[in-house]
Amino acid sequence: MDSTIKLVSYTYDEDELGRDIKSDPIETEILGEILGITRTEWRAAGQNNVNADIMFKTKILNYNGEKEAIVNGEKRVIYRTYTPPDSDDIELYLKYEGGVYEKN
Repeated sequence: MDSTIKLVSYTYDEDELGRDIKSDPIETEILGEILGITRTEWRAAGQNNVNADIMFKTKILNYNGEKEAIVNGEKRVIYRTYTPPDSDDIELYLKYEGGVYEKN
């Protein structure tokens, strides 16, 4: 495992009218391995109109349900996860979202 990505999460506060206000992004850099998408995964994702991009393999302890990631400065969305049986790893499947991620 020799690559890093940043997982992006948010907290929510309530304003004086009771509306949820999203915080600035909280970025957590994690270590893992960037892998390509298999042909089978690419085809299955494409049938669901998902632009599958990469798979990132990391230890399950690094992942807390985040839905966004930053890979080489570009925003990605985590569209599915998979934990192999009898493993402490998790596979994060990411799709390209377009544009460059800019922290506020």
